[in-house]
Amino acid sequence: MVIFVAFAMKFPVYAMGAGICSLGLFPFTWGLQTGMSYTLFADESVLILYLLAFPFLYLVTNRVWQPGFMNLYIALGVLVCTLGVSLAAAPDIFAVRTFLSTFGIGVLLLVLFLQEGSNSNPEETGEFVVWIIVLVAALSLIERVVQRNPFVEHTPLYMSAEFVRINHGAYRPYVSFFHPSETGAVMAVGNPFVLRAWPRRRSLLSLLCVGIVAAAILVNATRGVWVGLFVAALVAVSGVRNARKWLSMLLALAIAAGTSGYLMLRNAPFFQRLSDPTDLYERLHTWVVAAQLLLAHPLFGIGSFNLVKAYVEFTGDSKGGFTADNMFVSTLAETGLLGFVSFVTILALSLALLRRYRKDLAAYGLSVESSFVRCTELALICYIFTGCFADTQSFRKLAKFIFILIGLGLAQGAYVLRSTETRPKAWSGICKRALT
Repeated sequence: MVIFVAFAMKFPVYAMGAGICSLGLFPFTWGLQTGMSYTLFADESVLILYLLAFPFLYLVTNRVWQPGFMNLYIALGVLVCTLGVSLAAAPDIFAVRTFLSTFGIGVLLLVLFLQEGSNSNPEETGEFVVWIIVLVAALSLIERVVQRNPFVEHTPLYMSAEFVRINHGAYRPYVSFFHPSETGAVMAVGNPFVLRAWPRRRSLLSLLCVGIVAAAILVNATRGVWVGLFVAALVAVSGVRNARKWLSMLLALAIAAGTSGYLMLRNAPFFQRLSDPTDLYERLHTWVVAAQLLLAHPLFGIGSFNLVKAYVEFTGDSKGGFTADNMFVSTLAETGLLGFVSFVTILALSLALLRRYRKDLAAYGLSVESSFVRCTELALICYIFTGCFADTQSFRKLAKFIFILIGLGLAQGAYVLRSTETRPKAWSGICKRALT
C-alpha cells in the first residue's frame, strides 16, 4: 500500500492506466477465494488497491477535491441503495459477488477517475484506453484464427475448438472476458477513442489500429454491438450538414451488401447465425416471463442478478432462458421499479453532464478537449443500445469499464475548465444546467 501510494502520488496517470490495463488483459477467471462473499479477482486488484489508497492521496498531497458533482454522487448512492435492497430480496453468494464487483466497485471507480483525472490529465489516461482496445482487438483476431485462447483455455465456459466444430464454425472470441458479447461491447465502447486518435495523428499506425478494431468487431459477430455502434455513429454525425442524406445512403448500401452476401453465402455459419430466428423467439419468451415476475414483485423485484434462478423456478426449464439479453428487462425484473428508475437516472444524468461539458468546452474554443468528452458520450450511447441486446450490466469488466470512461469524460471537462480563466464561477451550475 505504501509503495502504491507513493507511485500514485507521483504518477497518477500511470496508476490509472495500470488499472485499465489489468481490467482489459487479465482473464476473468483469475482470482483468489477470500473465504468471504467477495472473491478478489486479478483483473480488479490494481483498481481496488487504488481505491484503498485514494483517501490517503488527498490527505498527504496537494490534490484538490473537485466540487460540483453532488447531484451525481447522490444519484449514485441511491442506485447502490436500491440495488442493495433488491439484493436482500433474494440473497445469493453469486449475486452478492456480482453486485459488489459491478456496481459496488464501479460507482467508486467513477468517483476515483473523475477526481484523479481532474487533478492530472485525462487525455494522457485516454491513451491507455486506446491501446488496450487495440490490443484486445488484436488478441481477438489472433484467437479467431487459432480458435483457442492461451489465457483462459482451461476455463469450462470457454468455447474450445471442439465446441466450434460442434457448432459448425460459428465462433466468437472471448479473449480475457466472460462472454463474446462482453468482448465485443468493450471494443465497441472504446472504439470512439481509437477513431479519434487517427485524424489527430495522421499516421499509418493509427489507421492500422482503426482497421484492427473494426476487423475484430466484425469477426466478433455480436449483433447488439453492431446496433450500438450504428446508433453511436448516427448520433456522432447528426450535427453534420446533410447527415441524414449520407446515413440513408449508407444504410441502403449496408442493406444491399448484406442481402447480396446472404444470397451468395446463405449456407455459411456466419449468415446462418445472423438469420436464425430461434434466438429471437427465446428472448421474447424470456421477456414475457420477466414481465410476469415483475408483476409479482413490482417494487423491489425478484432480487439483483437473480433472473436466471427465478426463471428456472418459475418455468421449470433449466435448459433455456439463461439471460434476458436485455439489460433494461433484466434490471426491471430483478430490481423492480425503484432500481430501474435509479439505474436509468444514472444513465440520463451522465449523458446530460457529458453533453453540457462538451458544449461548454466547444464554446470556449477547446475543440480537442471537447472531442474527448464526445468520445465518452458516444461510448455511453453505444453501451445503452448494446444493452438492448445483452445483459451488459452483469458483465463485470464492461460495467467497471463504462464507469471509468464516464469518470474520465467528466474529469476532462473539470480539468480543463478549472485550469482556464474562463471557467464557470459555480461548478454546481453545470449540474443544474444539465438537469434542465
